[in-house]
Amino acid sequence: IQQALHELMEGRTTFVIAQRLRTIMRADQIIVLDRGRVAQRGKHAELLQQEGLYRRIYDLELKDQEEALGRVPAAPAADGERPPGADGTRSQPPLRPLVPPQVRASEGGAS
Repeated sequence: IQQALHELMEGRTTFVIAQRLRTIMRADQIIVLDRGRVAQRGKHAELLQQEGLYRRIYDLELKDQEEALGRVPAAPAADGERPPGADGTRSQPPLRPLVPPQVRASEGGAS
């Protein structure tokens, strides 16, 4: 499913609403809503560096799996330096947005 979404989003602007982080973690921009308000905004790696809702959801949903695969970005060092890969860079190309197909006038009973 993820690969199919990736192919459909190629070269397009897409808005994806999801509860599972795996669906959105490669997005160019993630907007985290909490009770209808924007709580956080950024790339996956940036949001993991913050103590916020995105990080809490990640810790509950994916942290164990990502650690097992060696993909968890390291926390900043005591001197404030960030390790390679913690700056939002990614090993895979970014997802491209998806524009839903337009509904033809003949569909849905319209004439």
